[in-house]
Amino acid sequence: MNIMMVHLRNIGGVAGGLERVLCQFANEMSRRGHTVSIVIYDNSGEKPYYTVDDNVQLFNIYERRREPERIPLLTKIGREWARCRGRVEAWYERYRDPFIIPSLREVYHEFHPDVILNQYYTSSGFVYASKPDCPVINMLHNEPQRILHNASERERTGIANSSLVQVLLPCFMEYIKKELPGTPCVWVPNIVSPVSQSVDLSVERQRYTILHVGRLAKSHKRQHLLIEAFARIADRFPQWDVQFWGDGNQDYKKELSHLISKNHLEKRVFLCGTTHDVLHKYLEADLFAFPSAFEGFGLALTEAMSVGLPVAAYRSCPACADLIQDERTGLLADDGVDSLAQVLSTLMSDRALRIRLGKNAKEDMKKFSPDKIWNRWENILHSTISK
Repeated sequence: MNIMMVHLRNIGGVAGGLERVLCQFANEMSRRGHTVSIVIYDNSGEKPYYTVDDNVQLFNIYERRREPERIPLLTKIGREWARCRGRVEAWYERYRDPFIIPSLREVYHEFHPDVILNQYYTSSGFVYASKPDCPVINMLHNEPQRILHNASERERTGIANSSLVQVLLPCFMEYIKKELPGTPCVWVPNIVSPVSQSVDLSVERQRYTILHVGRLAKSHKRQHLLIEAFARIADRFPQWDVQFWGDGNQDYKKELSHLISKNHLEKRVFLCGTTHDVLHKYLEADLFAFPSAFEGFGLALTEAMSVGLPVAAYRSCPACADLIQDERTGLLADDGVDSLAQVLSTLMSDRALRIRLGKNAKEDMKKFSPDKIWNRWENILHSTISK
């Protein structure tokens, strides 16, 4: 089977969850004997942050027809006019069509895909417009409602005309059936690799850690809510600290640093940057906090649960409410800083509760084991091609 993964974005030096899933998927299908390629549109000049196996062919179509480094003045004016009308996505599609679509068609001719898996919705319009002669599966890595709300008309049309749409959780399927009637849909979660080690929550420590792992993003990950919640209870728990692992928007990073200073938490709350050894950070922590407004699946959340960490999140985030069994594998807070502070306080003050929730969380994550998910994907690919 010739499997083509399309992700018309940068993956050079990008340490995101989407990029990790892309590389994991391609590597695994290659190891299972399939011929796999990844098509990117990458102007970073850097190597992929995550390992891509040598047997996986990497096509960077940015190198084939480079768009100009500087956009001409009149073209810029057209872009700003489109931005004012709320149509900047459609403008970028038209602008990049001459650079992307002919290159995509060339790669189809060279690789001869049996199936195309489009990784991100912003590529769906280009894949649709390039008219590949094989089935296309559009993978929706976030809440479908947010994706379709943000998608351009052509992107939405491309998704609606998929051979199959994949969502990450069963709670997302009803929306697709309602919004895109007649478009086949299936839910397949991300994998959660089993971890032999488990965090030992029974150990007496001099310092205890609330951990957060994720890209710094104000409207999405909302790390500021965790800082504000911790600030309200920090005096009651002098042995506890907060660690943020991840990087992202630099303006938001400055805002978080200011918030830490404002609450005099410089020695208690730390913006630690990125790490290649995130497992070690999970195993050193005592609980995991995840104040996201929305998620497609929550890789960091499920990884934390897989090592036995109890978790705290907002029940208004559908993915968190789906993945966390309240009072069994973690605690769900109502919206607002006070509720999150109360949930954190409950976990921080009760070691036995943390141990019980963490043990249940680790057991619950076994349902996302790699073999189960990859086998499921392989069956879906065969079925899609045969139809």
